[in-house]
Amino acid sequence: MIRLITLFFAALFLSTTVLAVDDKTPVPQNASTAWVSNNLNQDGMLLAIKTFYSTDSVEDVLGFYRDAWHKDGDIPGYVENTMGDWMVISQLRDDSNVVLQLKTAEDGSTEGFLSKATKNPVDTRPDIDFPLPEGSERFSVSYTEEEDAQVHTMTFLSTETMGNTVSFYKQRMPAKGWQLAREELIEGNQVMFFNRKGDRCELVVSQLDAESTVIHVNRVKRNG
Repeated sequence: MIRLITLFFAALFLSTTVLAVDDKTPVPQNASTAWVSNNLNQDGMLLAIKTFYSTDSVEDVLGFYRDAWHKDGDIPGYVENTMGDWMVISQLRDDSNVVLQLKTAEDGSTEGFLSKATKNPVDTRPDIDFPLPEGSERFSVSYTEEEDAQVHTMTFLSTETMGNTVSFYKQRMPAKGWQLAREELIEGNQVMFFNRKGDRCELVVSQLDAESTVIHVNRVKRNG
């Protein structure tokens, strides 16, 4: 699958921590963060994400946040989960949710992502303006502005077969002015690259199961 992650860098050094994401989110002294984006609309949520790196172990970093986000009483101020090789610790606030996703790097250090999701005051989901095969449904859509371009990262689920879905886009994309520049089959996934007057679109079609197809789209449209 295609995963689009936003990352942000806020380096305000204190005696033992660095503040990141906002003034409520500390980062250990031996850690650093770096922006990818702080202006992402993820299905109506405003999302800001940074890369996270620390010379400390994953367990030491988790220990830092267990202490930082601890609350007295039976209910902790954080939630922990395991997702494959990743450890995830998060803190739910009144207006937002802060998530730290970590894994051990090859050298034993810690790498991952630090993000904050805030409800969009206008609660506006990104407009996709993208052709979909009949029987498709929207799974996830992200939108952000990057310099002079609009970037959409979209995931859809379809009941069409992989072959029918590929044929659909080979017909419909040219009708919208997109020209197929290249296509290839990578580990069972059909990848297609389209261009349109400086715009570009990468489309990946994958068979999820016998009855479902996943459509991943990364589209960059130039302003002006």
